[in-house]
Amino acid sequence: MPCTVERFDFWPVLAPDFRLLNVSGLHAPFTPRILTRCTLSDGSVGWGEVPCNTGVIRVLRTVLPEVVGTGISAEESARTLERVAARSRELSAQFALTDERGSATFDRGVTNHVRAGVQMALHAAMAQHMGVPLCDLLGGENGRKRNEVRFNLYLFFLADTAGSGLDYSYGKPATPRSEFEALRETVVMDAASAVRLAKAGVAELMPGVKLVKWKLGVLDPRAELAVMLAVAEALGPAVQVVPDPNAAWDNETAIAVIRELKGAIGEQLPYFEDPVAGRENMAIVHRETGVPLATNMCAANFEQHEDAVRKNAIQITLGGDCHYIGGSDEAVRLSRWCAANGIGFAQHSNTHLGISHAHTVQMGAAAETHDWPFDSHYFPWQADFDPVVSAPMPLEFGGICRVPEQPGLGVEVNFDGVMQLHELYLAANRNGRAYQNRDDGPVAEVVYGGWVRPQNRAQKWFLAGVPREAL
Repeated sequence: MPCTVERFDFWPVLAPDFRLLNVSGLHAPFTPRILTRCTLSDGSVGWGEVPCNTGVIRVLRTVLPEVVGTGISAEESARTLERVAARSRELSAQFALTDERGSATFDRGVTNHVRAGVQMALHAAMAQHMGVPLCDLLGGENGRKRNEVRFNLYLFFLADTAGSGLDYSYGKPATPRSEFEALRETVVMDAASAVRLAKAGVAELMPGVKLVKWKLGVLDPRAELAVMLAVAEALGPAVQVVPDPNAAWDNETAIAVIRELKGAIGEQLPYFEDPVAGRENMAIVHRETGVPLATNMCAANFEQHEDAVRKNAIQITLGGDCHYIGGSDEAVRLSRWCAANGIGFAQHSNTHLGISHAHTVQMGAAAETHDWPFDSHYFPWQADFDPVVSAPMPLEFGGICRVPEQPGLGVEVNFDGVMQLHELYLAANRNGRAYQNRDDGPVAEVVYGGWVRPQNRAQKWFLAGVPREAL
């Protein structure tokens, strides 16, 4: 009897998070995620993980029962995913849901996450059924392209939340086991504290790493320039530094800062991520500075990537994010498109657990090219207290993760850990809806008393929205 999809389940969960600042606000103590599980008729199981919002939950409740009973051949699974995307778009319109990438650092889209949640779990189960690692299935006829995937060290400014009533301690070690763990519990808002965090991260968390990315769009751009100059000097020329202001700057500011930074550190600045908003503005900044620009904002789908190439707005994409592009298969397809169009390929990251990280490794091994280290929130911020996987994929010297040889996703999912974080989600939302949708704005308002969202002010970086008396 042909193998079919026997069950398809999902659970909203909360991932413990840190006091990470960005242009859109401040991360809450928990970030909502959705874990999906596909069970085949032969007992094979695959897991997926995507960002959570109420729209995704509502659509998944309708769509997943329609996947049960479908076949798992290449042709049948492709038709299933086409139907899932079409149904999601139809239901999103019917329910009047936001179904686009948007301008925030987090994504309120629906169809990209619904399709990704189905595809990731379905393909992981299919790979287990076939007895091969997921990357061999994703790679198509030629299989995987590599056996290891490189990651950068992804660092943030850290807010002072003392006296706010917010508790970020859930799941964290009671006593820091390293200088980096101690420093990530401190306030990081200037060059000196940023240097300490970066040096500890490189020395202890990712020795041998070749690229450190820093989330900007928080301080005044001149202050952030000083931070990047200090971090680059402290790490030395062997470690490249990539800033990401999340489109917080105007063209004039971006051109001036990029020129000064490039002039000071040269090849230590390999590219700059999303200095300004929109493909037209990105093209202007690249033309005026000559520095390669990367995005996870102004090109979120294939049509937008094609337009970005026509305008010469990007030279690198971080659109290989399995969640935002609609699945790991779509990320691999984007990598092939990038190779054909001379665009560097990497992937964006957001707060996530070990299931997402495993999918990122499998996708990276199957991708046509692996031009730049991938972003990962996981190892600096979630990996050492993640209850969802029995053990995360080990991180080797240089920020490398090797592809596990076991069939399927390559990590063992701890169902008790899934239920632990699901119960946390249910308890947090029992008397309200504080953690049903990812939103960094309300938390910023709690801590900074009257913080104004960037779309409602002229200057977009985070501190420009903080009332003077709250500083």
